[in-house]
Amino acid sequence: MVWKIFFILFALLFAFLQINGITGTLQVTEVNLALGYILSVVYVFIGGYFFALGWRKKLFSLKANNIIFSGILLFILLTVFLAVYSAMPQLFIQSAGQEDHSRFIGGIVTISLFSLLLYSIIYSPVITAFFKYKKYFSEMAEVKRPYWKLFLTYSSVVLIINTVYLLFALPLNKINLWDWIVMVSVVVDVLFMVGYAYNVKFGKQTFWKIISIPYALLMTACVFLCSEDFMSISQGYLIKESYVVMAGTIIMSVAYFYALYRYAFSKDVYSDTPAEINENNN
Repeated sequence: MVWKIFFILFALLFAFLQINGITGTLQVTEVNLALGYILSVVYVFIGGYFFALGWRKKLFSLKANNIIFSGILLFILLTVFLAVYSAMPQLFIQSAGQEDHSRFIGGIVTISLFSLLLYSIIYSPVITAFFKYKKYFSEMAEVKRPYWKLFLTYSSVVLIINTVYLLFALPLNKINLWDWIVMVSVVVDVLFMVGYAYNVKFGKQTFWKIISIPYALLMTACVFLCSEDFMSISQGYLIKESYVVMAGTIIMSVAYFYALYRYAFSKDVYSDTPAEINENNN
């Protein structure tokens, strides 16, 4: 029960941060954008930990568990480094003119230790989850396509939150046809993502075969045809202005289209075997 509560609270926190990320005024730099992608990956795996323990699902192998936890620890150390780095100019000013640099060094050590302690406390549930996952690993149920579940569930939630925000933020008189297509297409996005991730059949596979290629072409075209207001509020303009966002968008789009291809054309979900079991509970 505790881990289910952690998962629900974390999901609410994630939704809040996602909305704040859309409306926030953080300085847009390549470094900040790259850190945003890294933070998203960390959040996905943290949510995966809480879900796996709450519902006893085997999302990661033990080897993957060690790799993921090592990555989270590196991220914690990175946040400590950034905290120290951001404080260095102020410490340098305060110690300027002093031959003895002990005050400067002492300030760095103090901030480093305080940041490490603070982030250790913040991430203590995650650290605990790592060891609990190893302890209960043998008791957990196998999950089909676990990493697709994590990625596509995360993507579905983000798409829904962003679309709801856009519907309220965009002036109706400035929304063009392509803007509406993008927002309405979220229904298609969520259906094939949930369908592929959780082995759910939404309609006949023939339907998905027919619409998959036109859909992919249409979504690609919308990047260039949506209104300026839509691109500004959704931050879609960064695709053309940031190499980090361009690379991230290309990678994620390839993953989306591959999932759509597997859903529409393979037997991963639409198996010919009547005994194929629906994995709604996974």
